[in-house]
Amino acid sequence: MIFGEERMNHRKVVKYIGFFTAMLVLVAAPVYAPPRFAAHPAQIVAEGNLKLMGFDHSSVDVPVDVSFMAIVPDAIERGDYIGVDFFGFAVVADRTMVKIDGILNITDIFVWVKFDVTKPADPEIPAGRYSALGEMNISIAETTLPSGEVTWAMMKGRITDFGDTEAFGALMAHAKISDSNNFTKANGFFSLQPPETEETPGTRVYTFYIINLLIATKTELNTGGRNLYIEGNWSVSNRTTTITVQESKEINVEMTIKPLVENVTGKLSATLPSFNLTIPALKPILGADNITGQIVFFHFKFAKPFEHGIPMSDFNRDRLVNIQDIANMGKAFGAKLGSPRYNFDLDANQDFVINILDVAKAGQEFGEDY
Repeated sequence: MIFGEERMNHRKVVKYIGFFTAMLVLVAAPVYAPPRFAAHPAQIVAEGNLKLMGFDHSSVDVPVDVSFMAIVPDAIERGDYIGVDFFGFAVVADRTMVKIDGILNITDIFVWVKFDVTKPADPEIPAGRYSALGEMNISIAETTLPSGEVTWAMMKGRITDFGDTEAFGALMAHAKISDSNNFTKANGFFSLQPPETEETPGTRVYTFYIINLLIATKTELNTGGRNLYIEGNWSVSNRTTTITVQESKEINVEMTIKPLVENVTGKLSATLPSFNLTIPALKPILGADNITGQIVFFHFKFAKPFEHGIPMSDFNRDRLVNIQDIANMGKAFGAKLGSPRYNFDLDANQDFVINILDVAKAGQEFGEDY
């Protein structure tokens, strides 16, 4: 891993290595039930320096002097903190601002935050997505959301395991939290069969498990050591798709659906960089009850009731729905779950087929940023 300029001293290098090691331990650690505690909006003032690192190993320093709102656990005392580690991502999309989101490690509690900083005039930073890390001095003060303001949250994850068995699939959660008119959606799929990479001639049979959250009874952000926590009633069904391909074109698709469990309790716990969904009713049927994976996108924002939330159609994660997102969807147009061209991330309404409804959704969100 490259940290950039040689002037970074040995103490900081050791500190960053320790921080990244802690993140890796999080991924490998067994699932456990962390202590529960509440969280509330707080105002954070942050000063420091972040290093933006591109995929070509280039790096540039960006000064930080900002004030922003975040959801902070009550277990973190309001006050001043020196040398708080930050790790996350930065998007440079225009000439004036750098959009940053990621994790603050405050007293060994990971708190997800987002903020914008002024883009430095020198050196020039090309548009694109960067890793961002550094340390900041912060001050935390209690605050309240303006009357009627809501909180939007979204998580997208890649399913990697079902119990002790390797699995392949995706999971999405989307929530609106307010004094009234709350909603939480979560759905996804996984298969124990590796996905096909090409539409080769012949007939192929795929077996998937479809996951849907029917009713959410609790949705929390940055509480209990978790960045997102959802309790509720879930359903899981078995879906078999038979696809016949001739000359790289799907000419026939047949589907059968068999319900496995309906309206049973389950818990989704997401602690960056991983998530775990536990549905106990699955164990006597499938031999395991936990679905785990890696978070590929996580975000929440505060918004007024008339403002848009987090758009579903930002597929390249540049914090803007534009022609690049529409082009990505066009390449998969017509693909159904089971096709090598199908991508759950491009399925904006999560009905397991990429069609005109998804294109219409992207069109409605075109130009939205966050």
